[in-house]
Amino acid sequence: MKKYRRLIILATVIIAAALLYTFYFKKNAPAVTSDNAKSAYLEEVQKVMIIPNEDPTYFVIDNAELLSKQQLFFQNAINGDALFVFQNSGKAIIWSPSRSKVINSGPIEYSATSTATTTSAN
Repeated sequence: MKKYRRLIILATVIIAAALLYTFYFKKNAPAVTSDNAKSAYLEEVQKVMIIPNEDPTYFVIDNAELLSKQQLFFQNAINGDALFVFQNSGKAIIWSPSRSKVINSGPIEYSATSTATTTSAN
């Protein structure tokens, strides 16, 4: 009976150690940060189109369905796509890293309430 008890305790300790190890390294593993992703995605966009010479504002699209209902500019976007807004140049670009494609690009129009809207360039 003591052997089984020791075996159960040993197994529990090993499982707990494995879980702690997994969560610790998963949490502390170097991940793609938004700055790294922004730079990497901009390099990919520059390979297929000329972009304005300025530092864009970077967003990750997390509700493409809602955005596409609100504005046609987002019609072919999917969750996880990158949106670059070049404020000085008045341009927006949607880049899909999963599809390696520019999904849409177009001018930005600012309204009197300081919110930006995009116009599809298709």
